[in-house]
Amino acid sequence: MGRITHVLGEMLNVASHLVFEPLGLVARWTKTRLGLLRPVRIMPFLGYGDHRRWRVIGRVQEVRPVCTPDSLDPAWSNLRASWHRFRSSHVPGARVIARPGAGEAETRTDENGYFTFELEADAGAPADGPWRIVRLALPAVEGRTSDPAETAARVLVPSARASFGVVSDIDDTVMYSHATDLWRLIRLTLTNNSRTRVPLPGASAFYRLLRRGADGDRENPFYYVSSAAWNLFDLVEDFLAFNGFPEGPLLMREFGILSGRVLRSNHEHKVEKVERIFSTTEALPFLLIGDAGQHDPELYHRIALANPGRVAAIYIRKVAWLDRSDEISRLAEDLAERGVPMHLFDDTLGMARQAIADGFLPPGVLTEIEWARTNDEQAVRNSRPRHVQEVLGRQRRSGGR
Repeated sequence: MGRITHVLGEMLNVASHLVFEPLGLVARWTKTRLGLLRPVRIMPFLGYGDHRRWRVIGRVQEVRPVCTPDSLDPAWSNLRASWHRFRSSHVPGARVIARPGAGEAETRTDENGYFTFELEADAGAPADGPWRIVRLALPAVEGRTSDPAETAARVLVPSARASFGVVSDIDDTVMYSHATDLWRLIRLTLTNNSRTRVPLPGASAFYRLLRRGADGDRENPFYYVSSAAWNLFDLVEDFLAFNGFPEGPLLMREFGILSGRVLRSNHEHKVEKVERIFSTTEALPFLLIGDAGQHDPELYHRIALANPGRVAAIYIRKVAWLDRSDEISRLAEDLAERGVPMHLFDDTLGMARQAIADGFLPPGVLTEIEWARTNDEQAVRNSRPRHVQEVLGRQRRSGGR
């Protein structure tokens, strides 16, 4: 069933872009002919690096209407916002200039409007805690104005006080998504916003404590890796901030009919992105956190085998609608022979207990996490999102929370 859902998901990805991209291309051609082109802007994503090199990524796209999300927004309003996210408004071939400090680098956006800079670390760049600031400039684009012409990208450089890093999945790991239920996933994605999507109970408190580490005085970096499209970056970024998750680079998936990216495996990109994170944080071991609903156990297994000494532990969250215990047990046994523990958990509290045993958290934090979990569950009951109520019911009947 999981393989069928995966194939259907890929077919949906292709179909959605066969609709959205051609419509966007036609709209752009029409607006060009009529002189109705909107101003363009740089949308920087959160970058990452270390004391040697930095990776800065982003997209150049038309300025589109943006409304502050609200928990009371109706489904039609959220659907309209989804249309603005997915329709093709990117700007291919645009020049982008990066100024990390005194130096300067230049590149052009690809056919889907994305750009990437691989920069030498610059000690003269402005800093904001563990973040470094890189100025980005957008020279004149033919027939367009830039709004604004310059912006700032932020690059996470792990603090010397970091003792480990965390790589976390998003869907069904920190946010209820029902990623293996294709039609429910579509509905949740298109008709909700960052304030109506629901976090896993206790997850944000658990992550904040992981950031502080075993002695409560660390600055452990977080990196989020998702198979969702970059088009959803603003929604997921705001969801994480609104629900109190530690800030960190959010690495998502590129789509594009023109580049053929929609035909790539739905999850293979995660391996590439995690290994790139490893390459820019050579001194840190990592805790990998995912869920059993998709392919996180297999992907994390591959990453651990290919990068000996880099994976301290793997935590997998169960999903109430799919039992993969036997498969994950086999992966865990294989990794145990190589000194990498992989654990399967019913809930956040189970993860926290193991994190204490593994030395990621100090003793005595379970009460805080349990309180946060209970508070999150009560908030869900008060807001009554049906899809989450169903999951909580299944978890209670199976003995989990």
